[in-house]
Amino acid sequence: MKKTTILNLLFILMVIFVVGCNKQAINRGDNNEKQTNPEEETILELNTFVGDVFNVDLKGNPTTGYSWIIENIDKKYAKFIEKRFVSKSNLTGSGGMFSLNFRAVKPGVSDIKLVYCRPWQCNKTREKEKIIKVVISEKECSSDSDCVPAICCHASSCTTKENKPNCEKVVCTDDCTPNTMDCGQGSCRCIANSCVALMKGNEQMECESKGGRWEKIGTALVPRCNLPTSDKGKDCQSNRECESVCLAPKGAKQGEISTGKCYGWELKVGCYSSIDDGIVNPMICVD
Repeated sequence: MKKTTILNLLFILMVIFVVGCNKQAINRGDNNEKQTNPEEETILELNTFVGDVFNVDLKGNPTTGYSWIIENIDKKYAKFIEKRFVSKSNLTGSGGMFSLNFRAVKPGVSDIKLVYCRPWQCNKTREKEKIIKVVISEKECSSDSDCVPAICCHASSCTTKENKPNCEKVVCTDDCTPNTMDCGQGSCRCIANSCVALMKGNEQMECESKGGRWEKIGTALVPRCNLPTSDKGKDCQSNRECESVCLAPKGAKQGEISTGKCYGWELKVGCYSSIDDGIVNPMICVD
């Protein structure tokens, strides 16, 4: 009887151990299924405005004979301008980044299909495919002259000339109403392709409306506007390739061959090393 009880207990413990192991294996499998790699995404979305130039940057290596080829584009919406390649190092055979430049032509949504292949083998063999879904919007304005007050009297907001109110028979009072554009307190401005009312002396509002940071920079006693750059994080080998500076990687030594990243803000303070012609510059400190 005791022998039978011990055997039954051992069997139950074995079942519990096996079930537990299987559960752990299933959990590990679930975790693996949730991991994704952005490089494997085939559909990318891009937003732009009519008349603007937009870039599509994709990794590649032309020394293998491969290149990014435009397989399909609707020229009613986007016009191809040029394709450039920037190597990530000066070593022969190294890869880098293909940059394809387009200009948005008219509002709408259009797909650009790109394939990574050898030009003479694209019909048979292609290593990668990308579909760029381009969303093109009409600009509300391009300059300050496109914007007017949204109402006839004591306006505190702005609109486009196409939507301006009819003020032919409207008579406004002569008083200068606070928090309006009366008496030169403000004006209509085109900021980030939108018509806004900018009140006099409010540089902070204009800065922040452009995505900037209103802050004291370095040893400055008063705050100033630091605007974001459009090429933040782009691979670079020289300061002249960036709107701000081409920052060397952390730990890079003076005189080394290296590839940097474009800094994301117009003004850069502190101590850092930049890159020119693929060579790391001496560290400088800017207050």
